[in-house]
Amino acid sequence: MRLHVIELTTPLHLCLERVNQRRLAKNPNALPVRPFHTEAKFKAIKSCSARLEAAGVTVERLDCLTAISTIKKLLGLPLTATTLEHTYAKNSMRVQLPETQLHLTI
Repeated sequence: MRLHVIELTTPLHLCLERVNQRRLAKNPNALPVRPFHTEAKFKAIKSCSARLEAAGVTVERLDCLTAISTIKKLLGLPLTATTLEHTYAKNSMRVQLPETQLHLTI
């Protein structure tokens, strides 16, 4: 099994907007996300991806929808549209295949 990393190219301001949308969907009284924590995670992902790439791991930087189709191709899944691709409604998706695990967070 080989490691293949896909880093989403979603800008930070859009990440914050989407996190807040998901929070409000779960709880209309939810407070907005604290940008500091999301910014720290955003920077950590960039740093980790760069270190992995420097170590020889395949790292692709893709937009959300391209990432989904690329993951499907890598896993040999059909390229039909999914609810996730149309709505971004899920926080994460996990697909388990023999000797393969995918965790996609949007």
